[in-house]
Amino acid sequence: MYLGVHLFKSTVIGVCLQGSMRLVIDDKEHLVQSKDFYGILTDHTAEVKDISEDFLAINVVVSSQFIDETLPRQQHLSNVLMSLVESPVTHLSSDECLRISSWFKLFYEYAGLKHHSLRYEIVRSLLASVFFDVSGILENQRQGKAGNRAEDLFIQFLRLVSLHSKRERMVGFYAEQLGVTPKHLTSTITRISGRNSLYWITRYVIIEAKSLLKNTNKSVGEIAQLLNFASQSFFGKFFKANTGVSPNQYRQQILDEETVER
Repeated sequence: MYLGVHLFKSTVIGVCLQGSMRLVIDDKEHLVQSKDFYGILTDHTAEVKDISEDFLAINVVVSSQFIDETLPRQQHLSNVLMSLVESPVTHLSSDECLRISSWFKLFYEYAGLKHHSLRYEIVRSLLASVFFDVSGILENQRQGKAGNRAEDLFIQFLRLVSLHSKRERMVGFYAEQLGVTPKHLTSTITRISGRNSLYWITRYVIIEAKSLLKNTNKSVGEIAQLLNFASQSFFGKFFKANTGVSPNQYRQQILDEETVER
């Protein structure tokens, strides 16, 4: 069986329960077998080259907006992103596999409760639990391995971005903090993650902007100042270029969704 290369516009996470498949993510091939966890992030390419007849897995597909709303605290998100970029496929113990599968089953159960008044909040909490659980598992595994310099640089870069992206959006700032040239930083980040340094900085800024628009009553101008934009107009153009809607349109979308939920 062969499934062509696909650019994912949502994030897919899953656990293989039996069988196997060969999965190529951003030109790197991975063998997925029983009790393996796998994740494909938004805007990354994946290709299934082969899949066994007895392959069985449980998957969850979520939009980038849903993830951004579920994991608004950037220090947590950086751990999840680092884990999935570095280790899109990782083997779980029997207990870990059972636990993650149980999270997924609960996720589907509550997602199907259309008339539950707090369904959306419950589903978000369950998704956050999955990501944090997997992140903890992968962090424990990483501590038992000797990382290489490129991976360490990527980890340090994302941690700095999570701390400083509200004020700093220039690659040069992060390169200086890490003691490398901007060219070296960008080439290393691109090689490790498949995306350049500016992509990750921009993603963190958009996540913070969405969180402020959704969870505070601050005006668009105030948010632009908090995120160190020269003007409200410049912030609006930046936000629309990366989301397809203006800040006010995004805020209205959230209000409309909350009205429908009620």
